[in-house]
Amino acid sequence: MAQQLISGTRFAMALKRLFPALLRLSLAVSPPAEMAPRSTVHG
Repeated sequence: MAQQLISGTRFAMALKRLFPALLRLSLAVSPPAEMAPRSTVHG
């Protein structure tokens, strides 16, 4: 039980560290992906 809790907190900490980087990555990737199809379709 205690071991599960420890692994859970470790996972949460890793997730907290990963999330901002993941968010930044998705933000860096998604705007061109969202804008490019529209601009190519329209002109």
